[in-house]
Amino acid sequence: MIKYCGYCGSKIIQGTFYCGNCGTKIISDIDENNNQNNKSQDIQHDFENYKFNCPLCNKIMTHTYDDGFLGGHNYECYDCELKFRLVNGKFSLHKSPENTRFNKRYAYEIYSKNEWMKMGKGELNEDELNEINSYEYLYDSHYKCPYCNLNFKKYHKKSYLTNLVMYHCSKCKLTFEKSGNELRFMNTSYHETPLWEFYHKKADKTKWENVIGKKFEISIEENNNYQKNDDNSNNQDIQIFMENLENENPLLPPLNYNTSLLMENEKFLYQLQNIELLKGELNTENNEDRFNKVIPINTDNLVITDNRIFFEQYPDELNIRYNQISSMEYLKQSLIISIKNEKESLILVNIDDNQISFNIGDRHYDIAFTPHMLFNLIKGQVLKKEYKD
Repeated sequence: MIKYCGYCGSKIIQGTFYCGNCGTKIISDIDENNNQNNKSQDIQHDFENYKFNCPLCNKIMTHTYDDGFLGGHNYECYDCELKFRLVNGKFSLHKSPENTRFNKRYAYEIYSKNEWMKMGKGELNEDELNEINSYEYLYDSHYKCPYCNLNFKKYHKKSYLTNLVMYHCSKCKLTFEKSGNELRFMNTSYHETPLWEFYHKKADKTKWENVIGKKFEISIEENNNYQKNDDNSNNQDIQIFMENLENENPLLPPLNYNTSLLMENEKFLYQLQNIELLKGELNTENNEDRFNKVIPINTDNLVITDNRIFFEQYPDELNIRYNQISSMEYLKQSLIISIKNEKESLILVNIDDNQISFNIGDRHYDIAFTPHMLFNLIKGQVLKKEYKD
């Protein structure tokens, strides 16, 4: 008598235990009894309810059933090398290719069928969304995503022990966490990219550019102070803003700040996120090697007042009154501050990772806060102090 698979209807070759088309287990006539009939019905019933298309190629995965204590329903795509096991109505990932999104982020994780299908299409799951939502959105960075050319969104997470910045692309989900000068790769929706070989690893921007094979381009021209437009009125507005920074009350956007950290009669002016402090001894004999040595000290939020600059969480490491400054010099990406009677100079970097918004007339600007701007802002307060003293 010819037998047919109870799931897909294909003919069953005599003496075989599994359907050659869909993999459903078949019970032979010899072994068939009431309990085995019930078991066969359960298997076919489960496969009908939980048949599973591969999240990557959308083909129906091969279903097998193993007996025993560690047995159960298995689903495998031989093309994509994905293997899942049914666990309490959800699916656990038991096999995936090395250095892929599934392998690095989801190995042995348990999610529903719909959640796996969404992840296969590059969507973020609830855990990944919660990870991003643990940061606070600041603004769109001037750095572009090397994959899709959109501007990274910049996020910030601050607690008693951490002060971290995250760059996240809303399209391809490329995500890095920044600490000091290093970026830690966190996620991307792409399954196959060389980045997954370095999951959770830290490296500087140049190393990541070599891994990806593309640069993190800047969306706004540096030589124009990152202004969005290049007409004469904009040039004049930027110049007005730069000159205004040297005033006693510079043109700055209103920002809320914890005034409990300020001294009596001290006025808060501005705050820059994630500024790194280094110390170095200037080498005046060789202009190419500006410092004999450079020592990283710490990274924190830089608070600028009308009296001093200081680190928000680490004031013992950076707390400079303006009357202590002997000279300043701004470079392309840093500000060098020399302190009276001190041999080593202070170097502030990551300044242009911050953005400032301001209005002149009916014109609005969103530009990167450059070392030149910080130089002008401090210079204006130093001159004010010298004049009053």
